[in-house]
Amino acid sequence: MAQYLLGIDCGTTACKSVLFDIDGRRIAMQMSEYKIYHAQPTWAEQDPDWWWNAVIKTVKNLIKKTGIKGESIIGIGVDSQREAVVPLNAKGEKLMNSIIWLDKRTIPIAEEMKKILSQEEVIEKTGVPIDYFFSAAKILWIKKEKPQLFEKIKYLIFPKDYIEYKLTGALTTDYSMASRTMLFDIKKRIWNEEICEALGIPIEILPEVKGSWEVIGEVTEEAARKIGLAKNIPVVSGGGDRPCEALGAGVITSGSINIGTGTATVFEVPLSEPTPDRKGRVDCCCHVVPDTWEYEAVIMTTGASLRWFRDLFGYEEVKKAQRKGKDLYIYFDELAEKINEGSDMLFYYPYLTGAKSPKFNELARAVFFGFTLGHNKAHFIRAIFRSCGFSVY
Repeated sequence: MAQYLLGIDCGTTACKSVLFDIDGRRIAMQMSEYKIYHAQPTWAEQDPDWWWNAVIKTVKNLIKKTGIKGESIIGIGVDSQREAVVPLNAKGEKLMNSIIWLDKRTIPIAEEMKKILSQEEVIEKTGVPIDYFFSAAKILWIKKEKPQLFEKIKYLIFPKDYIEYKLTGALTTDYSMASRTMLFDIKKRIWNEEICEALGIPIEILPEVKGSWEVIGEVTEEAARKIGLAKNIPVVSGGGDRPCEALGAGVITSGSINIGTGTATVFEVPLSEPTPDRKGRVDCCCHVVPDTWEYEAVIMTTGASLRWFRDLFGYEEVKKAQRKGKDLYIYFDELAEKINEGSDMLFYYPYLTGAKSPKFNELARAVFFGFTLGHNKAHFIRAIFRSCGFSVY
């Protein structure tokens, strides 16, 4: 019987489950999108069970599409968006929606942390600056705004860890996810007790940290029944989506760079030693590769800009793409190709949730500028592509 490996990617806007043969060749993929809940314009949340339900749907469809047997899958790896937090009670039940990385409600929390902690020491120990972006600020927001709920937190994990918890019952994370919390010592590769104590975050609620390559458990009978797999399939710890994409691109040693685009765009530069940028311009995080770190520079809402435009203004294009049997984004490419390189002087500034690299501005906002009666939707699509390309440049 042929044997396969299953990869599960729970990104910011969709879950992709991919089947590989044991030589790493892709056999098939299934994708299921989920929404982002904006209770307020600058807030961004997701129900962790949206991720899990998308995993169930895509894996079931994958097995149905390929006709393979669940027992022919011999290993599972999971990656996901990072920084988001999933608080659980003593029974292992979720306590609230997950505050995800796009959320900006924690900007005031970051300013409070700067009064408690030394920026220089935080960067030196954790590799990242004091920022609303990371998990620490989200945890403190829960503590400040929902104190009764905070008291019920027994375990605190992150997106891909929630999927692995549902698969195996194990409550762990990996180095790459932990290094995006602002609570993890990237040199010692342990939770930093001093920072946790200073912020009033009980270190005991944070999960055990494993290498991305380590087996953390096996698929339980209950999960196997829900998802259509065999029980006892080993599940490895996996990692954050960005270092995993660098691994997939073969960017694992110093001297190479990966530029990966999804909801945002990230530059990933592998390092053989943890070398934090003391000016806090680029993050220094743990890679998923053993004994390897990486610099990361984030450009916000590149792919998210196209998804936003699709959801608000692209209904007609979605229908046309479906009739043509094309992927919508390939159809967007074709529309944009018909427009002059400069989008006939239509400009877009892709700051739907503020700006990170290379110009840091939390209060920046997105703008279309210069449109006239002569512009059509294809001009707007081309302007989005152009602005994202210029941000990378």
